[in-house]
Amino acid sequence: MKKIFTLLVISFALFSAQAQINFDNADFERWTSSTSAQSWNSLGISMGFTDLSLCDISRTTDAFSGEYAMQIKAKPLPELVSSLIGISSFAVPGFITNAKVDMETLLSLLQDASSLLNSSDTSSDDLSLEMLEQFAYVLTDGLDISDAGTPTLISGKYKLELVSDQEVAAVMALCVKVEGETRTIVGGGLSQLLATDDNYQDFSLDIMNTDNSNELIFIAVSATMDTLATSFGALKLDNLSISFSTESSISEIENQQVKIYPNPSFDKTFRIDCEENQDVVVYDVLGRTINKVENYIPNSLIKIEKEGSYIIKVGDRHSKLIIK
Repeated sequence: MKKIFTLLVISFALFSAQAQINFDNADFERWTSSTSAQSWNSLGISMGFTDLSLCDISRTTDAFSGEYAMQIKAKPLPELVSSLIGISSFAVPGFITNAKVDMETLLSLLQDASSLLNSSDTSSDDLSLEMLEQFAYVLTDGLDISDAGTPTLISGKYKLELVSDQEVAAVMALCVKVEGETRTIVGGGLSQLLATDDNYQDFSLDIMNTDNSNELIFIAVSATMDTLATSFGALKLDNLSISFSTESSISEIENQQVKIYPNPSFDKTFRIDCEENQDVVVYDVLGRTINKVENYIPNSLIKIEKEGSYIIKVGDRHSKLIIK
């Protein structure tokens, strides 16, 4: 009887360990060098004889727990790199992600964006939406969440020291649906981080996800709007964790979806079949609020000005809308 009980305990422990999905090295304790944390990637470029990091990434002993935390800072783009890729020198944001970064695709994307902005009336907002869709191909091999359910929240500890009011820091999540060679961003979240005192603080990144995503990509950025800056603040991260919803079946998720029509919409308008006196919120795929309608009248018209993928939330239910 004792052996059977022991076997059951071990089996349950193994099952529980498999069910708890999180980023590898989420506490940033394991490093391959003082500037490279195991399982985490940044921006770099191969110079033939060496690999050059474009970001200021380092481990720090100023940790919330354990021995180390991750420190992220912006860094001036080296003049040699600037001349090679044909982009004016600027302060490269500090950038880390759990995904692999395809630098060739990213540099090509930045060059195309620079050309479009210089040669047409394309707005930066329109361009950012186009670039966001392409980021599903720039960042690959994120955390496989196929069997984990729907991610709802990423939380962690952070400390942010700024040197000017031109600096910003943020954490971001991308939910990616993978179908063969096609990668589509179907949800995500974005949260700006505020400057802290000498103590670590909590952050919570809410994730909007309207489809059965396969990958979860986490990004942390520390940047400055001052292109001539030479000194930069630091973002320190520690102890990341992911929360998943309790829904276990596709039918349960589908039953909670909002009824939107037409979807996709080709004239930038749509209607919602819902109950009376509901608040409707329109988010982009990063979780930013685009529009909000209080006490929405069922089946009345709502308009979105720009093409793209959006998340429509009514009460506790949500669904994806495509504007073409």
